[in-house]
Amino acid sequence: MSDRESEGHASAVRILATAPEVRLQEIKSRRLEIAETVTEWKRAYYVDSVRVPLTERLAIQAEDARLMRELDTLKVAAERAKYIRRKQERQSLLDHLVAVLREREMEDVIAEAQSRADKAAA
Repeated sequence: MSDRESEGHASAVRILATAPEVRLQEIKSRRLEIAETVTEWKRAYYVDSVRVPLTERLAIQAEDARLMRELDTLKVAAERAKYIRRKQERQSLLDHLVAVLREREMEDVIAEAQSRADKAAA
């Protein structure tokens, strides 16, 4: 695998988002839309004296509260997914590096790196 191919592979791995991360973005977008709607309602009330029915206001507040609760739950899952993805990226890059070192017959460098990694893990 050439350097250019390995860079493309690494960036492709980086771009992939997990379901929790995608849902997290969807929730953030929807909450921004809700905030925009509420702000527009306030502007309409104070500037144009237009009232929004209480049922609509309560419905959108309830949706926002539900999304906040889901957001808290998803943050944990998204962080875990990000950690796992980064760990897989590092392992993929490490495997590629070891393959290049073996190709260049640098077993002594691999052994030294493994020795240092074992000491760091202990």
